[in-house]
Amino acid sequence: MDIYSTEEQQVQAIKDWWKKNGTSVIGGSVLGLAAVFGWRYFGEYQVSQQEAASDAYEQAVTQLALNSEELTPLVNYVAANQGDKNYSVFASLLLAKELVAKEDFAQAQTQLQLALDGAPEELKGMVYTRLARVQAQQAAFDDALASLELVSEPALVATVEIIKGDIYLQQGENAMARQAYQAAVAAGAAEQDPSVNLKLNDLTEVEAANG
Repeated sequence: MDIYSTEEQQVQAIKDWWKKNGTSVIGGSVLGLAAVFGWRYFGEYQVSQQEAASDAYEQAVTQLALNSEELTPLVNYVAANQGDKNYSVFASLLLAKELVAKEDFAQAQTQLQLALDGAPEELKGMVYTRLARVQAQQAAFDDALASLELVSEPALVATVEIIKGDIYLQQGENAMARQAYQAAVAAGAAEQDPSVNLKLNDLTEVEAANG
């Protein structure tokens, strides 16, 4: 089960956020340090650090693309760059996705929690939805629902309701699952995940069969 199949827009949000804010994030750090130690030295230092982090990240991603079974370069990158709040977030998200594909949900959860530590507020909602899916895969349903309660972005309402429906369905709570899926459809979920209509129809048929 690909738990990221309905989250292409959220993945794009990461790229868009970095394109929009990456320069200002770097610039802000440089300005603060320059006030104390001098613009030139710390400007050059900060840029070189970001370039090194970018190069290392690209190398780890390239190695993963060449061999999806070998996660060591990406694991090493995450471990070595926990102080970095930009590429380390991307690396943790990518590593979590690969771990989910291997059904290593416990380690995927660890990576998502690392991503939360460094993610900007604009992206935390998306990370919480992924965390909730991973928690649900481990039957930690209460934890998954608690993670979803931390998502406040209006754009993620449909995603949250779909995940809630899936969780309730796993628990055998058909009425609550149906309610969640209906809320998802009302929020426009059918556009991002047409299967939600199929889930609703299946529940309707089950309820009709049960009288």
